Amino acid sequence: MVLLIRSLSIKTRSALIIGATFLCLIIGMQITFSTLVVRDAETIERDQMKDHVERVVRAIREQASQLAIKNQDWSKWDDTYQFIDDQNASYKEGNLKFEVLASLNLSHVIYFNTAGQVVVGSERKQPCGVGVRVRAVS
Repeated sequence: MVLLIRSLSIKTRSALIIGATFLCLIIGMQITFSTLVVRDAETIERDQMKDHVERVVRAIREQASQLAIKNQDWSKWDDTYQFIDDQNASYKEGNLKFEVLASLNLSHVIYFNTAGQVVVGSERKQPCGVGVRVRAVS
C-alpha cells in the first residue's frame, strides 16, 4: 500500500489527500447536522403535541363549564321540579323539543329525582344529518 502511494505522482497524492479530507468533513458534518436536526424536530413535534393537547383540554373544560351553567339554570326552575313530580306533557312539549336542545347544543337531557333515579330523558337524534327527532329514553 505504501509502495502504491509512493509510486503516485505528487498531484495524484495531493488530490487523494484533499479528497479524503473532504470526504471525512462531509461525513462528520452529516452526522452532526442529522443529530441536531433530529433532536430539534423531536422537540418541535413534542411542543406541537403539547399545544394540541392543551387546546383539547381547554375545549373540554369550556364545554363542561357551559354544561354546568345550563344544568344550574334548568335545575332552579319551579316548572322543572313540578315536571319531575308529575311528568306533565306541556313541560315536555315546551322544553324538550328539538329546537330547545339544538339551541343549547345538547344531544341528551336526563332528569333524576332526589333518589338518583332517572325520571325521564330526551334525546336529539340526527342520523346521517337527515330527519331529526326527539324521543324519550325513560
